[in-house]
Amino acid sequence: MRRLVGVLAVVVCVSGAVAAGSGLLSRTGLSVSAHRALKAGLSPAARQSLAGAITPAQQLRMLQASPAMQARLQQLGPAMTVKQLQNTEWQEGITLTPLAATYPAGGDYMNFNLALNTRAAYISQLTPLPTPDQEPPVLWLNVAGNNDPLLWIEAKWPEPGGYLVTFFLKDLWPNSTAKPRIRVNGAMTTVVSNTPTGADRWTILCTADDPQDLYDEIAVYPVESGFGLTVCCLSKVVVSKFWIE
Repeated sequence: MRRLVGVLAVVVCVSGAVAAGSGLLSRTGLSVSAHRALKAGLSPAARQSLAGAITPAQQLRMLQASPAMQARLQQLGPAMTVKQLQNTEWQEGITLTPLAATYPAGGDYMNFNLALNTRAAYISQLTPLPTPDQEPPVLWLNVAGNNDPLLWIEAKWPEPGGYLVTFFLKDLWPNSTAKPRIRVNGAMTTVVSNTPTGADRWTILCTADDPQDLYDEIAVYPVESGFGLTVCCLSKVVVSKFWIE
């Protein structure tokens, strides 16, 4: 069984005891239509997709579907695929979820590999925090504008090379064309989605070049316009090593 390593830092942005109606809308800043969509919940097809899995090979194929990323992968291949790690966890893919343990046994802030963080958790009577009986256990995120991060990952890579990161993240609106902006250490990076509309899987490539600096911060933001992904849900993040035998 793969070890799930992650931390979820949640700051309550909406009281869990707010009343329904106009008072709730004014406190959350959501439109009436957005509240109706939240109350309706995810469709069975959306839940099934968010509950699905992705392998490193599938992550790689997602990136290869983009001509720009295919060219970059070919260019970086020899330099970024150093070797097969002795710890196969990174080759198989490490999954972070809102229910993952804060740190591995005996770990602390100085002793971890991956940490999942958010200050955008949307907590209300309509959308409670994830529980083990949900399938999948999704966490709803809500930010006021496009300059606020939905979530971020802190990564301490085991060695220099390339790493594939896939976010299982879905907009509130089922057929949304919104595309998240993802920054790695503040710099924008290319994001590839699984479908043009209604996407729920977003994959990027991180490159760790300096053996003396293997720390990255990967932050996810709504679209630049702010119209889309300001309300969305997260089920998991999958991180794996990019390597060639």
